[in-house]
Formats: sequence, structure tokens, C-alpha cells
Amino acid sequence: MVNKVSETAREKILRKTPYAHSVRPSDDGMGAGQVKKMFYQAVTDREDSALAEVDRVVDEVNAELDTKVNNEDVVDIIDRDSLTGKVASALAVVNYCDNAQNTFRLYFTDIHVPVTAWVEDETLEGFGYRAFVPLPDVKGSMIPEVFFSPQDAAIGKGLANIAEAVEGGVNIYGMYLPDSTVVIDVIYLNTPNVYSVVVKETPHVHIEVEDGTVRYRNGDYALPGTVLTVSWTVDQGYVGTVTVGHQEATSPATYQVSGTVWIESLEEVANEG
Repeated sequence: MVNKVSETAREKILRKTPYAHSVRPSDDGMGAGQVKKMFYQAVTDREDSALAEVDRVVDEVNAELDTKVNNEDVVDIIDRDSLTGKVASALAVVNYCDNAQNTFRLYFTDIHVPVTAWVEDETLEGFGYRAFVPLPDVKGSMIPEVFFSPQDAAIGKGLANIAEAVEGGVNIYGMYLPDSTVVIDVIYLNTPNVYSVVVKETPHVHIEVEDGTVRYRNGDYALPGTVLTVSWTVDQGYVGTVTVGHQEATSPATYQVSGTVWIESLEEVANEG
């Protein structure tokens, strides 16, 4: 059985990311080297990282295939490398904050593009064929970087070094119709803009920020166009006001992200008279 990423593993990886720290790392006593490390350790560390989970999944897939083949439990023997690649690429979606709303970069590894995926297309000048590579959570606003396997990156293969992100995947282009499966070692997808959510909470005003699916904390990031709902409660004996985007608001308030989101509260002791 191939297991999903456990909640324990998710938490360990999440603690290695900027998500676990304030928007001012120096307040946590972190130096420049530690800040830099936050942006890659959750992906590349040998343990408790996204790549470590990818390696675990591939190992479990290989073990599962070995068991089935040895037990003659497979009716049609399929190409193991192809299956492993598809399973790994499907599970190897890496979010630095394990949350699509907090994404700096997605990446997918070991992707196999069959010959049947290619169609004639004249979108990119000089390249007569296009293949759509389906990938979860990809948006058309993202910027893709595609790295083909060494054998497919050779000049004679005629594959374009330009790709296009579309909703739900990436388009790649070729001069010619490939005569075999094209292997992509890794696809990176960068989000061009993300904005900080800054929540400055006073002790007796309790603010919640969410987008219908995800709850945000101070220092999280939101994509442009995200609609946030801001609500709050005030402890008994106090009067509180909240500004959203520097404008005084009434709970619940909605705010569409177009830049850094400022949410601040003020409070005072209620007048008992």
C-alpha cells in the first residue's frame, strides 16, 4: 500500500518554512543565514522535507510493484518506470507552506508525456506540435520552468525551452512529433506576486481571517484577487475597533487582495458609567 503524506510529516515540514515565523525574522533572533535556509530546507533536507516524501512514495510504489509481479497478481504487465513517474509526479506537488494560498513555488518531478499527448499546433513560431501536461493547482498566471531529461533536452529532439502555464497544467512545444515518451525531470511553477497578510492584534480583540477554505495568520501570504473575510470578537469589558486596509470596518468585513493586507485592532476599557 502506498501511503499519503501523514499529518505528522506535514507539520514537521511546515515548521521548516517561513509559515512558522513572524514577518520580521529578526524578532525571533534569526540571522540572514537562517532566513535563507527557511526557503529551501523544507524542500531539500534529507529528512522531513518534500523531496524526502517523494523518495518515500517512489520506494513504496516500487515495493508494491515488486510484490504484485512476484505474486503474479498483475494481468497486464505495464512499464514500471512510466507508472512510477506518473505516481511520483501526481504526489510530488510541493508547496513551501503546504497550502495553495501560501504558494511561492510549485514543482512536479519525473513526468512522462506520451506520444499520444502531442497535437499539431502553430502557437509558438517554429514549433509545429504542442502537448498539454495536466498538473494540479496550476494557474494560468504562473510562470513555468521546464527541465527535460538529458536525453530529451538534446538539441536534435527539437523541444522548446519555452512553456506556457494554463489552468490545470502546462503546455510544452516541439518542432517535431516525438517518436517516444518525453520525460521531464522537473517543472517549476512560480507565482509572480504574493502579498503579505499583516494582522496586528491587541490582547482583547481576537481577529480571524479566512477565504472560505484557508485560515490566515499574521505573516501568511495571499494571491492577488483572493477575497478575504475578516471577523473578530472583543472580550467583555472592552471596546474594540478593527481597520482592514487602513479603513475602519464592521465585522464581518470582506477585502479583495491587491497588495499587502493590513488588519489592525485598537481597544480600550469600556466605560462602565
